[in-house]
Amino acid sequence: MSDLLTHFVETQMLIRKPIATVFDAFIDPSVTKNFWFTKGSDKLETGKTITWEWEMYNISTKVYVKEIQPNNKSALSGMNQQL
Repeated sequence: MSDLLTHFVETQMLIRKPIATVFDAFIDPSVTKNFWFTKGSDKLETGKTITWEWEMYNISTKVYVKEIQPNNKSALSGMNQQL
């Protein structure tokens, strides 16, 4: 048996906005910077590696975009590295 743990995060929240507006807010860094991170290197698209920055903490991380299904699903993988 392996001692390696698999970590994952699942969250939920109720947002009373059209799904397209909410989905775009999570994939477009010009919107997301207003409530999550302070800077994102690009819009989330399948196959891209994106850098997210939290300037107030002087920290950043890379995420790999596994899958984007517009208005339905975003699957991301953390790169487990801080820059």
